[in-house]
Amino acid sequence: MLIILAPLVGLFLLWLMFRLATYALPFAVGTWSAFWLLHHGNGYMLSILGGFTLAVIVLAIGQLLFDTVRSPALRVALGLVFALPAGIAGYNLVNGLGRLIADQCPGLTILSWGGGGVIAIIAVQRLSYARRTENP
Repeated sequence: MLIILAPLVGLFLLWLMFRLATYALPFAVGTWSAFWLLHHGNGYMLSILGGFTLAVIVLAIGQLLFDTVRSPALRVALGLVFALPAGIAGYNLVNGLGRLIADQCPGLTILSWGGGGVIAIIAVQRLSYARRTENP
């Protein structure tokens, strides 16, 4: 049963990572702000609500800026801001799933870097096409 279930779970995690790659930066900002609020004496509910609110604001501002800015240099910089956390998350996902199969080796590290790069590129692509598909 585990032989059948383990690859399906791995494929589901990869699919989920590709779908959620755009949201890596807002998720990180929301999580950091929620922990910051929690450690500065706010309650759990206010911390979660504040983190969620800030994550939504970061995503909305990022998509709005990416749609309105026409300078290629600024678009590349904004894309890199969103791609860096997605690439880090993609590297860790591919490395973690790869360690389930094999020990740490140079091949797994190269594969993890490649997976992180692909996921970072997909995050920028999803960010750039988010508004175009909503309003044809």
